[in-house]
Parts: sequence; C-alpha cells; structure tokens
Amino acid sequence: MEDSVYTALQRCPLFAGMERMEIVLALNAFPCRIVDYARHEIYALAGLPLGYADIVVSGTLVCRMASLHGRPVEMTRLKKGDMVAPALLFAENGVMPVSVETDSKVRVLRMTKEDF
Repeated sequence: MEDSVYTALQRCPLFAGMERMEIVLALNAFPCRIVDYARHEIYALAGLPLGYADIVVSGTLVCRMASLHGRPVEMTRLKKGDMVAPALLFAENGVMPVSVETDSKVRVLRMTKEDF
C-alpha cells in the first residue's frame, strides 16, 4: 500500500500510537482492500445496513439526515483517519442512521465486519 494510506491510518483511533510496521503487520493479519469513490457518489443510504468497517484514507464524506421538513441537514464530515460509523460494527442490526455522500474523490480502507 501507498505511504499516504499508512499516514491516514496513523490518524485513526484504531491504530493510535502504532508505528508504520505495526500497522503493516496488523493489516496483513486479515483481508482488506482500498476502495475508491468519485465526487458526489452515494456511499450509504439511511436505513440500509452497513456491512463494512471503512476508514477514510483520503477525501471527505458528508453525513446528512432529513429534517422534519424534509430538507437535508449536514450532521458531520468524515476526513482522513476517520472510521465510518464505528458503533454500527457492534450493533445488532447495523443500520445507517444517516445518508453519506462523497464531497470529493474518496478512498477508504475496507474490511468486512467479520474480519474487523
């Protein structure tokens, strides 16, 4: 993997305090891959299950909910080093409470929930 991926992973709480070689060894222990998304692509829709543990390695994801009036409200932005909905990895149903769209080209490190 590219150096930029390891730099992003060092920002992630999951790999906090780990050196590059420790991250390499951890990633070699289970299957993972890099997934690319184009700008303004739908990453996830509210109400659908999330089946992956993804970490943003570049770009920005925008999480939105519908207001009571049906207008989209931005809840948060996920940037380099952020995990996407980490609490859902441990939830029984794992359903996304928000819709997520890319704000730019986005690259994530992806592993299955089971491998995580």
